[in-house]
Amino acid sequence: MKIPKYISEALRLRTHFAVKLMKYCYIVDEYLDKHGISDYLEDYDIHTGCEIYCNPYDSEMRIRDAIERFGESDD
Repeated sequence: MKIPKYISEALRLRTHFAVKLMKYCYIVDEYLDKHGISDYLEDYDIHTGCEIYCNPYDSEMRIRDAIERFGESDD
């Protein structure tokens, strides 16, 4: 079967954005690990957890909240 053009483009874009996501997940995860903040988060929000893909907005907010709370406890 010949691959339809829209499927071919969707696959190409899916791969492209997955690579970008991996890059930015690495940056965030490294920061969280370095500062000990990952200890305060659920596994599903970090290190390729499912919420990064299935519920990205809430996952972002939980990570932001954890960073802000951790910073406050540092004072």
